[in-house]
Amino acid sequence: MANVGLALFICAHKVKSDSKWASYLNVLPSFYTTPLFYTEEELVLLKPSPVFEEALLFFRTVARQFVYYLLMIGRNDVYDNTSRRERAGAQPPLLYNSPFTVDNFTFSLYRWAVGTVTTRINLIPSDTARAADGTKKMVGSHLFS
Repeated sequence: MANVGLALFICAHKVKSDSKWASYLNVLPSFYTTPLFYTEEELVLLKPSPVFEEALLFFRTVARQFVYYLLMIGRNDVYDNTSRRERAGAQPPLLYNSPFTVDNFTFSLYRWAVGTVTTRINLIPSDTARAADGTKKMVGSHLFS
């Protein structure tokens, strides 16, 4: 998923108490009506369609990403508990200087951040911008804010 970095950025700013993005993030919905947030019963309703398998694969991808980053965050404690001599020459874990801990980086938070990114990356047809053939151009919704 190309937007994993943006999802992690959103997670980081959601857990930081002094984030300049806090007021924006706090007005976003707490969940979305997309298959990533469906209950098991709601997912079963998709079963006759090809969307069912796609929804499961997306959920699995998000879950795997979460576990990967959670394990990486867990390495921070291991790194902190090693002696200076053992740390010499060793690189700190990738998310070492992030605000994440194994307690505040939850699947619920990560899923919400992925949902936030995926519901806001769509292009929309412009009322004013036109392609060379006269059709409406697709533009990012951020242009209208």
